[in-house]
Amino acid sequence: MIQHFNKTPQIIRSILFSIATLIFLQPDCNAQEWQVINPEYTYNYGTNNSDVPSTSVLVDSIQKDGNEWNYFLNRIVTDCDTCTNADFPYLKNAYYDYPQFLQSIVIKDDSTFQFRSPDYFLIKHLAGLNDQWIFDSINAITAIIKDIRKASFLDQEDSIKTIVLSTNDTILLSKNYGLIRFDPVYETNTYHLVGIDDMIGKSLPDFFSFFNFSGGDVFEYHGEYWSVESTTKSYIEKIYIDSKEQFGDTILYQIHGLKFTHDKELPREFWDDDSFVRRETFTRTWSFIYNSDHPTNGYNNQLIHVEDYLENDPLCNDIYQYTKLVVSKDTNELISKTVGSFESIDFYSMKDTINKILQRIDLIFCDEMEYVFKEGLGNVAFTNRGFEWDSERKLVAYRKDNVTIGTFTDDALLLGINIYRNNNILVYPNPVNNLINISLPDDKIIEDVSLIGLDGEIYLSGIKSTSFTIPDMRDGLYILKIRLKNSTISKKIVINAR
Repeated sequence: MIQHFNKTPQIIRSILFSIATLIFLQPDCNAQEWQVINPEYTYNYGTNNSDVPSTSVLVDSIQKDGNEWNYFLNRIVTDCDTCTNADFPYLKNAYYDYPQFLQSIVIKDDSTFQFRSPDYFLIKHLAGLNDQWIFDSINAITAIIKDIRKASFLDQEDSIKTIVLSTNDTILLSKNYGLIRFDPVYETNTYHLVGIDDMIGKSLPDFFSFFNFSGGDVFEYHGEYWSVESTTKSYIEKIYIDSKEQFGDTILYQIHGLKFTHDKELPREFWDDDSFVRRETFTRTWSFIYNSDHPTNGYNNQLIHVEDYLENDPLCNDIYQYTKLVVSKDTNELISKTVGSFESIDFYSMKDTINKILQRIDLIFCDEMEYVFKEGLGNVAFTNRGFEWDSERKLVAYRKDNVTIGTFTDDALLLGINIYRNNNILVYPNPVNNLINISLPDDKIIEDVSLIGLDGEIYLSGIKSTSFTIPDMRDGLYILKIRLKNSTISKKIVINAR
């Protein structure tokens, strides 16, 4: 299974950042202190009291204009409360290319950072104690340096500069990391820095964080699918990670697994009857190929082109043109990134390119698709709801680093191993850790027991005991062949020695 996504070259941005780095690394060290924004960094801010990095600020591009640097900041999708939709008045539209709290353009010179569009304000990052200036000339807001002190920021010793505005809002600057607090001068949220990617504090997880598995990890997915040509099928799939290799941008996992499929309404008491269910065992390679535009590398409320990521049908690609990425945190403190929406609330078409407005769409004949990625767990949920088909898949249990979350289905159930059948011969435990026990009726005598892999390789043979230890071997599905005087019985067993 290969998961490969389109790549967009980042050469221009890399060149510009290299130029900016050369300028920043000039011998004048004092010029590096109290920088509000560094174009090399991705700043992650939490809003109000939350530590979720829900607002990411980064420089998309740079222009040099005389002695000034123009930084163009990333922009987001946000609801437009004043936009109307005559066809669907109950649906809100949205702005795209919308500036965040630090505006859309930053102009930096030797002594100031000017933040522009749509609002305008100015920070004198090198100002000293009690220095004052006009922060916002349009709204007559002034600023003063009230305090400069040594303090601990994200467990690092630093100097903190406190700027108090005439509105009683507060801005904090860190000598080493820049803007660490911004009160709601122009909106209702307070922003505080929770980390800078790959430097300090919380980094927003990226592709390699999301698809980071290890040998011995186990994942169980439940899903179902339906179309007008068939009944609704439900399935359980368990995947065991055997090994991991990485070659540059490609991560390869060797896996084996079990899959159990049945009609959704089939009572559980029929699950052991092969005439009603389908059982599969498999070995395969998972392949994940990195690219910078994969949604796991995105930030909260980023505009996403639907056709790039969602398997929408061609009929609707002209209607469902855009969606947005949503960042959240679960109860286990894991960050998720979601693209699309199975409730059709985050699909848009382009309505107004001048005012940069998206029109929210809600059409029943178009697919509604949603992918949810979770750090360390990969794609944990997928939903596709179409006009004549539905499918969904979600992670319900997993084991990583010997910690189990959720409840696994017994492999014996998925494999159809009924310990009360096959001439009352019982093999236990199953899955096997290191010791296999065989229970026989009184009139049965073992002549030979063999342990065989699915590829036909014989790992044990000539065993005549009803209890024996398995050799050191890879976890997975095996066949235990028990030869009696007048019959031979094969049992499926799962070895899980970890």
